Amino acid sequence: MYLSEEESKDFDLIRRLAEQALSVPATDIHRLPGTMSYNYEINHKYIFKLPHSYTEQENWLHQAQLASVLQSHFTFQIPEPTIKTLHLSDKKSVLSSSYSKIEGHTFADLEFAAKDKPFKTRFFEQLSDAAAQIHSVPLSELPFQLPTKIDYLEKCFFKSEKGDNYYPKKLFRKLMHNSFFGFGESGLRTSLLAHTDLHSGNVLLNDKNELVAVLDFDDMVRGDRFLEFRPKLYPDYLDNRLFQKIYQERTGVRVDMNDVYQQEVAQSSLSWFYSLYQLYRLLPTSDRNKKMKQDFKRKMSSERL
Repeated sequence: MYLSEEESKDFDLIRRLAEQALSVPATDIHRLPGTMSYNYEINHKYIFKLPHSYTEQENWLHQAQLASVLQSHFTFQIPEPTIKTLHLSDKKSVLSSSYSKIEGHTFADLEFAAKDKPFKTRFFEQLSDAAAQIHSVPLSELPFQLPTKIDYLEKCFFKSEKGDNYYPKKLFRKLMHNSFFGFGESGLRTSLLAHTDLHSGNVLLNDKNELVAVLDFDDMVRGDRFLEFRPKLYPDYLDNRLFQKIYQERTGVRVDMNDVYQQEVAQSSLSWFYSLYQLYRLLPTSDRNKKMKQDFKRKMSSERL
């Protein structure tokens, strides 16, 4: 079960649910931005999450199982969520996720872009050390097998190829397998734990600009280091290159630029697909399959990767 948009704005309801989950009086509630769940800061001390229809509650359960195992390998903090089932009424309940707020600050894209190079160099040195710790976690110690990126995308996008979306899905799958995330020989490497979203908004610094925590482990997968250096992780191309360079210097591990380049190619392919798919949706229903079949065959004959 999920919260509706109306329920998510009912702070009396949110207060009652927060008190159920945290077992403390919820005297102050502040809604936080978030695209995958309704996030609230309670008493300036706890982060409290409630799902909406796009949230996979299974993901929260996995994070809770993983957190204690991962924390034992890190010198920095990570959120360790507590999962509870809350009762909205006699007939409706909802899964919640909550954790103690970790003190520190993050940087939005524009804030980070405004920083000078010495600051960014120090930031990427610390982030590289954190990434190296993440990559060194033995996969055998995890309580279950994490998916690969392709497993994750298959689950999200390709549950069924039947019906009206057959050709767009077939085309998207082909593009993804050939180029997305460098699939091919490099993309099949699944030997280490990858965070996949190591940007300035997911790293907490203290008042001395020392890295104290890494957030947002929602997209962890079994993969390779190149997944940490995806294009546009930072809006400035030079910032992305600086991160790659410093990671290599501090770890002695070379990041294959061909892997990163393949991701750049993938971004173009996916942009092309998205535009095509939008045009396809505008076609009269009777013309859709014919048009998409023609585009599909033409694209497949030209890809041949």
